[in-house]
Amino acid sequence: MIQSKILSDYSRLADAALEVKALSIAASMTGNANFPQPNPGIDKLNEHIAAFSAALSAAKTRHLVSVSEKNDRRRELIAALTTLATYISYVANGNRTLLLSSGFSVNAENKASAQLGTPGNFKVEPGQNSGSVVLSIDAVANARSYTHFYKLQSEAGDTWFHAISSSPEYTFTGLDPLKMYCFRIGVAGAKGQVVYTDIITKGVV
Repeated sequence: MIQSKILSDYSRLADAALEVKALSIAASMTGNANFPQPNPGIDKLNEHIAAFSAALSAAKTRHLVSVSEKNDRRRELIAALTTLATYISYVANGNRTLLLSSGFSVNAENKASAQLGTPGNFKVEPGQNSGSVVLSIDAVANARSYTHFYKLQSEAGDTWFHAISSSPEYTFTGLDPLKMYCFRIGVAGAKGQVVYTDIITKGVV
């Protein structure tokens, strides 16, 4: 049996994959009684994520200063995640269940790595009430979490609202009827892999 440990080297992750992974970790650590005094605190981690997300959106222009700022925020976020992983590893002391509860990727129990499947059958359908929308895909093999995204089509930039779930289906409520929205789903695997669906643009009823 291989000793359980966190896989915390995120330097090779693409920017979008790093953003989704950090969001998943923050969601898993929020209110997690297994780790009562995280370092850094979850509020601080969320600040790093928000700063990186904003810089990532600004860097879409490819302006040299914006790209450099995005890289700075990326390094700061990775440093925060690395510090948090060290704290979690110390508290969990090899307990695989505790490690997995943190949202961090954990090494496989055997040498065979679990390959993340391909998301398919992405649907965006009206919910039961006005202003609600149901996003769904078929369950993806070896998925750890699903991040559901939406944004108004008319909004400039690349800032998405999101919700993280263990289910491939999620219902957003409170959207504005008769407006066009963009939707997508990101799927995170156990080893930090992330795959995305295509974007669907659809009006809300």
